[in-house]
Amino acid sequence: PLDIESTMKKTKDNNHLLFIVDINVNKKQIAEAVKTLYDVTFLCVNTLIQPNGKKKALVHLTPAGFKL
Repeated sequence: PLDIESTMKKTKDNNHLLFIVDINVNKKQIAEAVKTLYDVTFLCVNTLIQPNGKKKALVHLTPAGFKL
């Protein structure tokens, strides 16, 4: 997960994780990777492509997901 102050606040307050991912991966691939690597349950995955060409993935964890 991306580890900067604003994302850490979002993780603690809203139970979200933010990742920078490859431009070619889709939401299903991101969801499978997060489930496999972190063993968490989540509600959905949102993605956005920035003007600089980087792709962000915001993973919304369930309340029972995990807490930092």
